[in-house]
Amino acid sequence: MINSFRTLKRLTATIWRNAASLIPWAKSLQQSTTTPARLPPSKKHRPDFLAVQVRSRSQQMTKNDRSLSSQDDPPPSAARSALMARVHSRDTRPEKIVRKAVHGLGFRYRLHRKDLPGTPDLTFPRLRRVIFVHGCFWHRHQNCPKATTPRTRYDFWQGKFDANTKRDRRAIRALKAHGWKPLVVWECETSASKTTKLRLKLQRFLAEG
Repeated sequence: MINSFRTLKRLTATIWRNAASLIPWAKSLQQSTTTPARLPPSKKHRPDFLAVQVRSRSQQMTKNDRSLSSQDDPPPSAARSALMARVHSRDTRPEKIVRKAVHGLGFRYRLHRKDLPGTPDLTFPRLRRVIFVHGCFWHRHQNCPKATTPRTRYDFWQGKFDANTKRDRRAIRALKAHGWKPLVVWECETSASKTTKLRLKLQRFLAEG
């Protein structure tokens, strides 16, 4: 009985010793299973790497595009910028000068009748006459120093000028076909040095009716 008790005691002590030696191994096993292994940093494990590359490439392309556009389309000159700033479709300074001259001659008129071809600037219904006040640059007054052509983007500007002149010719033909007599007054004819000539031109045109 005593021998059996001693044998059991030794067996229990052996088990406890073995269990104590297994505790560090169990802890290391638990850490290895719960904590993922750290991989060395690489491009494949950085999700923002591709985005950074794409962003830098797009920025570089934008810079290149800007440089190319600046080479193809040089900035407009100061004179052309000033000219573009003064452009208006109606109630322009030359148009107001013509209105004042016509009013001084004793004639009354209507402005910008949209029911007539070309929307004339001044319309005289009783006389069946209309007046267009054209800018020399946009409507291409022949042999006029104001009818210049920009050196840059020649095709673009030439397309605009051609469209304007074709539209003007169509409006003149349509007005004549409907029994109206048109007159074109150019911007350069409204200068202060040509006031007398302008009055005579308007008077002869309106007196014919």
